[in-house]
Amino acid sequence: MIIPEATIQKIKDEADIVKIIGEYVKLEKQGNNYKGLCPFHDDSNPSLTVSPTKKIYKCFSCNASGNVLTFIQNHNHVSFVEAVRIVGEKCGIVVETQGDDNIVRVSINTIKSSKTPLISMNFSYEIRPKAKKLENICIKET
Repeated sequence: MIIPEATIQKIKDEADIVKIIGEYVKLEKQGNNYKGLCPFHDDSNPSLTVSPTKKIYKCFSCNASGNVLTFIQNHNHVSFVEAVRIVGEKCGIVVETQGDDNIVRVSINTIKSSKTPLISMNFSYEIRPKAKKLENICIKET
């Protein structure tokens, strides 16, 4: 799956890195930055620094660093595409993918508005085009 670069950049620009990392790590303001315990190693002294102006994080003990997308990717052990989707949801940005003709992504709004009797809960559905049985429909909880 390919996510347009403009979408990725929009998500990185609009994401509040402090708020999002703060969902996983208790952060305290120190000057222009925020500090907290690094979730990527056994940390007893706050070594994780988050810069809202630069939109990056850096651990000065284990050297973990990156932007909001790499934090989610590494913390949640998900693919880059999934990290973009997670952060996009938090920012209210719909992530549409291009490519991979073997899988058609159907949004929950499409499913709710259709007359197809599928579960209308917080799931994303991937329907393989030539699926003839329900077992060929992959349901991922989101």
